[in-house]
Amino acid sequence: MRFKMLAFSILLGTIVASCGKKSSGSSTAQGSMKLNMRTTGKAPTSLALAAAQTDFRNSAIASGAPSALTVYVTRMSLGGASGDKTIFYEAAGKPIRVGSTAIDISSLFTTYACVDSSGVPVTTITECPCGLDSDKKAIAKSSDGTCPDKGSGGVANVSTDEGTYTKISVEFQVRAKVKGCATGNFTTVSSNGTDTQGSRTYCTKASASTFSATPGVALASSLEGTLAAAEEMDYQLPKANELYTDPTKTFTMDFPIKDSVTISSSATTTPTLTMMIDPNRMLRFYNQNVTTNPNPGMSSTRSYFFNTVFEESSFVFVGTPGDIRGFQWWTEACANNTTGATCSGSTTIVSGWMTVIKDSAGKPLVVGVMPDDDNARTIIKGSNKSSAGIDQAAFTASGSNYDIKYTLSGSTGSLKGIDLDAAVSSTQTASFTGLESYGGILYLMRGL
Repeated sequence: MRFKMLAFSILLGTIVASCGKKSSGSSTAQGSMKLNMRTTGKAPTSLALAAAQTDFRNSAIASGAPSALTVYVTRMSLGGASGDKTIFYEAAGKPIRVGSTAIDISSLFTTYACVDSSGVPVTTITECPCGLDSDKKAIAKSSDGTCPDKGSGGVANVSTDEGTYTKISVEFQVRAKVKGCATGNFTTVSSNGTDTQGSRTYCTKASASTFSATPGVALASSLEGTLAAAEEMDYQLPKANELYTDPTKTFTMDFPIKDSVTISSSATTTPTLTMMIDPNRMLRFYNQNVTTNPNPGMSSTRSYFFNTVFEESSFVFVGTPGDIRGFQWWTEACANNTTGATCSGSTTIVSGWMTVIKDSAGKPLVVGVMPDDDNARTIIKGSNKSSAGIDQAAFTASGSNYDIKYTLSGSTGSLKGIDLDAAVSSTQTASFTGLESYGGILYLMRGL
């Protein structure tokens, strides 16, 4: 199975406006923010499954990371006691291009700060919409006017009213552009036929958009292929109880900010607000192998690419992110196991991906766990997001390892004894107590 990871972050840091300058027509002193988006990279495509996981079979859904992803933002705003303050607006939407190394935000703003990957200003450069390379030199735009996929990405300067903000809201178009392939090993149980069973790789095609009365394609086999043949296509970004037919519709995601963030014209420090979006399982494909829709209201009689995990894979926290860890995982689980003991008899095999984001001090801060198949039993899925923001207390040190709690719709699970600093491509065995009263053995392979 193809396991890739893309992920990108929005770093919002306030800086002091000169002499508390006010914008024209405003009675509120203005501060300034730095807006930065960047990807953490992806796991190699050669990441292999261990022998213990060979019994896993996809039902009718395969997932992975896209090789290219563009989302369209129409509005960004900060919210607090004094109301919402818009920091970006474009009714038609502006593209954010997510690469393997950098995020291109050069079409969103007019001025950009020159800072390195740690947020430190480089005063010898005055303009760098594509960001800096590893030598702290400005990266030039490509001939088509976009930023190349290298360096740390551009950092926009954005003026806004001073104040204390407790959330950030982002409005996206429901349409995103995506390119890539998803591979699965599909079950023969309750299967609709040999054309969808076994190992299959499905790749994006421009004509297979879901924004039509007949979404996707009638037969999944028409999209089988290789990455070299994949085409950019429109697909639905948010989870919804329908497949949208109007690509211009929008949806808004509100992110609470743990302990808030304050923008002040007299501040002597620069706080940073980070928004990270992990698209690692955002390329999902339903092949009709087993007739069951990916989400209520979505078609079960057509095959198509979709995304039901965008909201669950997005995080906001104060501070600059540190290292990123990515693990492929799979289970040997059984019901009524609330201790994580090794199961006897038959077991439930579920496979997925875990992302852990460390803070700038090297401590784990964010966790997100996502299964490969929406229709597999939901026993490991969720994050440490809460109504108040990111809950860093979800990580508990256990010797040199960590116990990690995750929640989904009010239910809680725990991964026990995870070595977050295991070598890349190494495997480890842990235990877990999951959702639906399932628990058992958890196998992990570090891919990032």
